[in-house]
Amino acid sequence: MAAKLRALSDYELALSNSQGRYGDFTQLRLKATYDVNSALMLSTQVDNLTDEYYEYV
Repeated sequence: MAAKLRALSDYELALSNSQGRYGDFTQLRLKATYDVNSALMLSTQVDNLTDEYYEYV
Protein backbone atom coordinates (compact mmCIF):
# COMPACT_ATOMS: atom_id res chain seq x y z
CA MET A 1 0.00 0.00 0.00
CA ALA A 2 1.25 3.47 -0.82
CA ALA A 3 0.04 6.96 -0.05
CA LYS A 4 1.03 10.14 -1.84
CA LEU A 5 0.33 13.63 -0.60
CA ARG A 6 0.60 16.47 -3.10
CA ALA A 7 0.29 20.09 -2.02
CA LEU A 8 0.81 23.54 -3.53
CA SER A 9 0.57 26.93 -1.92
CA ASP A 10 -1.12 29.81 -3.69
CA TYR A 11 0.86 31.90 -6.15
CA GLU A 12 0.52 34.94 -8.39
CA LEU A 13 0.33 34.69 -12.17
CA ALA A 14 1.98 38.06 -12.76
CA LEU A 15 4.24 40.36 -10.77
CA SER A 16 1.54 43.03 -10.71
CA ASN A 17 -0.84 40.54 -9.03
CA SER A 18 -3.82 42.08 -10.80
CA GLN A 19 -5.48 38.69 -11.36
CA GLY A 20 -5.47 37.33 -7.82
CA ARG A 21 -3.79 34.23 -6.45
CA TYR A 22 -4.18 30.67 -7.67
CA GLY A 23 -3.25 27.24 -6.46
CA ASP A 24 -3.46 26.34 -2.79
CA PHE A 25 -4.57 22.72 -2.77
CA THR A 26 -3.79 19.45 -1.02
CA GLN A 27 -4.49 16.08 -2.62
CA LEU A 28 -4.24 12.60 -1.21
CA ARG A 29 -3.74 9.52 -3.43
CA LEU A 30 -3.94 5.95 -2.14
CA LYS A 31 -2.81 2.87 -4.04
CA ALA A 32 -2.91 -0.78 -3.03
CA THR A 33 -1.33 -3.68 -4.92
CA TYR A 34 -1.62 -7.40 -4.25
CA ASP A 35 0.40 -10.14 -5.95
CA VAL A 36 -1.95 -13.08 -6.43
CA ASN A 37 0.77 -15.22 -8.01
CA SER A 38 3.70 -14.77 -10.42
CA ALA A 39 1.32 -14.12 -13.34
CA LEU A 40 -1.41 -12.02 -11.72
CA MET A 41 -1.34 -8.75 -9.80
CA LEU A 42 -4.38 -6.84 -8.56
CA SER A 43 -4.20 -3.10 -8.05
CA THR A 44 -6.58 -0.34 -7.05
CA GLN A 45 -6.03 3.39 -6.82
CA VAL A 46 -8.02 6.33 -5.45
CA ASP A 47 -7.01 9.80 -6.66
CA ASN A 48 -7.98 12.99 -4.86
CA LEU A 49 -9.44 11.19 -1.87
CA THR A 50 -10.23 14.51 -0.17
CA ASP A 51 -12.23 15.61 -3.26
CA GLU A 52 -10.50 18.98 -3.26
CA TYR A 53 -11.17 21.28 -6.20
CA TYR A 54 -8.10 22.57 -8.01
CA GLU A 55 -7.24 23.92 -11.41
CA TYR A 56 -4.08 24.42 -13.39
CA VAL A 57 -3.73 28.01 -14.61
